[in-house]
Amino acid sequence: MTQSGFIFYFQREIVKYYILRRACLAFRKIFLERGSVCPFVECTTIASTCMKVFRRNFLCGEEIGVIPAGGYKDNHSRKAVQWMERELNQRISHAGRGREFRIAGTPADEYYETDLANEANSRSDMAVVMEKWECDFDREIRENNEMRDFLENAPIIKNSPLDPRDAFFGCRTGNIATRCDVAGTEKIRYIDVCSLYPYALKTGAFPIGHPKIYIGEECSELIGVAPDFDFSSIEGLIRCKVLPPRDLFHSVLPYRVRGKLLFALCRSCCETFSQAKCTDSLAEREFEGTWVSCELRKAVEKGYRVSEVSEIWQYKVTRYDPDTRQDGLFTVYINSFLQLKQEASGWSNECVDDEAKERYLREYEETEGIVLDKNNIARNSGLRSVPKLCLNSFWGKIGQRSNLPNTEIVKNYQRLAALLTNPEHEIIDILPVNDEVIYVSWRLQEEAVVAFPQTNVVIATFTTALARLKLYEHLELLNRRVLYYDTDSCIYISTGDPNEYEPRTGNFWGDMTDELESYGRGSYIKDVTIVHLHSTNTDPVRMYTPIICESLLAPPDSHEALALSKNLHRRSLKRKFREGKLASRSNGSRFDSRHSIITIIQIEKEMPTRIKGRSETDQLLYLREHL
Repeated sequence: MTQSGFIFYFQREIVKYYILRRACLAFRKIFLERGSVCPFVECTTIASTCMKVFRRNFLCGEEIGVIPAGGYKDNHSRKAVQWMERELNQRISHAGRGREFRIAGTPADEYYETDLANEANSRSDMAVVMEKWECDFDREIRENNEMRDFLENAPIIKNSPLDPRDAFFGCRTGNIATRCDVAGTEKIRYIDVCSLYPYALKTGAFPIGHPKIYIGEECSELIGVAPDFDFSSIEGLIRCKVLPPRDLFHSVLPYRVRGKLLFALCRSCCETFSQAKCTDSLAEREFEGTWVSCELRKAVEKGYRVSEVSEIWQYKVTRYDPDTRQDGLFTVYINSFLQLKQEASGWSNECVDDEAKERYLREYEETEGIVLDKNNIARNSGLRSVPKLCLNSFWGKIGQRSNLPNTEIVKNYQRLAALLTNPEHEIIDILPVNDEVIYVSWRLQEEAVVAFPQTNVVIATFTTALARLKLYEHLELLNRRVLYYDTDSCIYISTGDPNEYEPRTGNFWGDMTDELESYGRGSYIKDVTIVHLHSTNTDPVRMYTPIICESLLAPPDSHEALALSKNLHRRSLKRKFREGKLASRSNGSRFDSRHSIITIIQIEKEMPTRIKGRSETDQLLYLREHL
């Protein structure tokens, strides 16, 4: 690519590279000193670097179990089970019911050759070997409608082994009101949890080792029998059926449907995205899924009823003890980088003299269990960004999928043929670049996947569940005064009534912090409009929050300018919304005719939507009736 008239200033550019080199050396020094890891030699991403630091310096033996790629249950052929259930019409012992039946110590489905089957028969007169080829079974299903209907609706066949990734949900996000105008002494507050996920990693209870698995009737040993299930002693994953209450304003359990994460009280309404009043029966409202024990206990506390439990993964757990400052799976790692982050953040605004500084150091040690070095406390934004990155990017690596796609550059026919004919590979895409090079994207077949030694999705499920529960602590107390919530933050109406719950703010981890404090202490929102937009093409979600803030400390001129600019933005947004001109930018890339990668910028028209909550005819009037 050439540009006419462009002048390249070598001295200016070489200074930038010199600064970059010094920054890389400083970045490398932090990881070498804190974890004896070189991020440029041993790792490729910041997440893998953090995981390497944790495993090398803080992880003890036998703490994180590597979950087998196929799970802990015996693998079984679902088609074989379907055939036996249909033909014999009796109870069959198979992995779907808990344990694979074994003949002389060997799982029955491993006897597939004639000589092995004869040998098994000779050793056990009780064993009856039956044979069915899969191709014949598939043909019978296609030709027999009655058989196909039976197999699709048989409940025991649907009971596949528990997949821990089914319990791995993200954060909760929802807009309760699309618009709200305050009146009288009401104010709109905007708060969020300080370092939510690192706080959960440090203080939460996490599973260690491998679980003890209870299936079907075995679960009654731990929780009793329905309807008086007791989950107080369970620490792990629970697969069950639950019936939510009808009158809970903020639901507890997440449910994934059609690629979207919802928090609702009716399964049928979720599956149809119904906005009407729910009239479904109890069976239609009932959810079936896998959830973390701590979140399920909270759901039961809020009125959810568990009708059936099919499987439990029971773990031993470890949790940080603030009194002894011991235990906790990630506590030492978190404290190591938290100390560096806090020292690089500088002194707080309250530390105006030596006495205030000593009090700050003492309070921080009592609260977080970390001794700060007063000689190292100085504001350094660049240094602060490194430990902050390590604290927030660390846990995601634990939940990484094992079967990620691979892209290989192929330059000879033999390698291409090997990829295409390998039974362990599933070819995703083939892109010819030129006459000599082909890009081949592939991933492993499910049976060939090997578990990553640095991942454990159960720990990741605990992390997100603990984070959701921390936010829910405030949502359930604020109840109908909540206007919007997202991951770790909440926008709500403050009435000024001393008898109503008001979240307390603080400066330590897990405390609520005031997001509007940057406008001046005591700032609040006077008028708010929250609009969710999505495109019918790429389905991105956006939130626009034009606000007017009244600061008790800001000078009048700055206040008027701020209010004017925000008000103009709000008017512009409303006008574009009415005219249907709101749009989002969707960036993508493709190859041109010369096989060069070019960037494509598309503009999609967006339409308003509210799929995560019930849409009232007039949400403002609805709120007024219930506040």
